[in-house]
Amino acid sequence: MARNVRKTHVYRHVRGNVDLDEPLSKYTSANYHNTVCGGVFTLGYVRPDWLLELARVTRPSGIYQA
Repeated sequence: MARNVRKTHVYRHVRGNVDLDEPLSKYTSANYHNTVCGGVFTLGYVRPDWLLELARVTRPSGIYQA
């Protein structure tokens, strides 16, 4: 999916293959205006508390979509 999004040239940074079982330690807090994570928050896959980590890397005035 990340590969297809990169082709659109809509986003400046697109990251794929992120291990959602680990904290996003490579990403600084409040760094992104818009954070999108699709297709991973389903029963038995990624724990809902990981949404807090997604919010951490998104700026306070930013938007995160999951």
